[in-house]
Amino acid sequence: MQTRIIKTISMAGIIALLLNNPSQILKAEERAKPVPVAVSKVKQAEQKPTINIMATVHSRHPIRITAAVNGQLSWVAQPGSFIAKGQPVAKMDLKPLELQLSEQQASIKRATTNFNFQQRELQRLQQLKIKDATSAFQIDQTRAQRDLAKSDLTIAQIRSEQIQDQINRAIIKAPFDATVTARHHYAGEYLNRSSHIADMVDSNHLEARAYLPLKYLPQVKVGDSIELTAANHQLVSNISAIIPNADPRSQTVELRINLQGNTRQYWAAGQLVNLELALNKTSPSLTVSRDALIIRQNGVYVIRINADNKAQRIKVIVGEGRQNWVAVEGELQAGDNVAIRGAERLSDGQLVVTQ
Repeated sequence: MQTRIIKTISMAGIIALLLNNPSQILKAEERAKPVPVAVSKVKQAEQKPTINIMATVHSRHPIRITAAVNGQLSWVAQPGSFIAKGQPVAKMDLKPLELQLSEQQASIKRATTNFNFQQRELQRLQQLKIKDATSAFQIDQTRAQRDLAKSDLTIAQIRSEQIQDQINRAIIKAPFDATVTARHHYAGEYLNRSSHIADMVDSNHLEARAYLPLKYLPQVKVGDSIELTAANHQLVSNISAIIPNADPRSQTVELRINLQGNTRQYWAAGQLVNLELALNKTSPSLTVSRDALIIRQNGVYVIRINADNKAQRIKVIVGEGRQNWVAVEGELQAGDNVAIRGAERLSDGQLVVTQ
């Protein structure tokens, strides 16, 4: 009898508490009401992991413009100037070389005159020899003088060609289509041969250079596909070279990737780009959509929706990812439904409706 009285009093107290706290009734009703969620299935896949590293764009053909002859600089192109192949980049004062060339041309005329005279003299003595009017010694002497005159003429012609070559080199021309990026000397300065005048880069042929951690080296090779992203522009290319010389401090090796196509309008030498490289390593694993991951301070979770449309929180370990899918380890199976939208506020056992 006393027990019944206590139960009656307890029930009365609970009813009174609920009547005084209508919000509790509403919360209970909300928990009972199915919550709409979007789901995605857990997949069993051969996951090929990727890594993201930064790279720097370089010109494949940078060049230092240097003086080929001694002399005074008379003109050099402004930085930013695009110079087509074969067009002048810088010019030296040609007057001293032109005077040397004129002098040498006069020497050629003099040597030619001497050679022609010795040739005629030899022919005349050879005619006199027929009549025994001259000696063989005199003929040999004249022939030697003719040969010396011929050698002097050849030397003078070669010297003239050398001066002409210096004149040609005094006008420094672009070896390929390129842009002037800097100049280090200006018109009026006297320069010695090999003085650094300007810098140029070929902006039509670019490459990306990245540094790959050594632990990934066995998983990449020349020719592997790689995706580059920068300035809202994407490009898929291939590894063109792996430099097998590791940096002892950073423990990385250099990768080089040719940037094919018209990249000049998007990228420039010195720019940073992001590389996404797929490693040559595959392993069977469970994968879920990245949207299914719920990251909390105590770990990463997904919400599995069971056959009764009830939520169940599952703790997972996240592995390698590719695009929108990521490998996970946990109490999941291929084909399970996991929530990808509307899962943040779900609790274990809460009823849901899938969309």
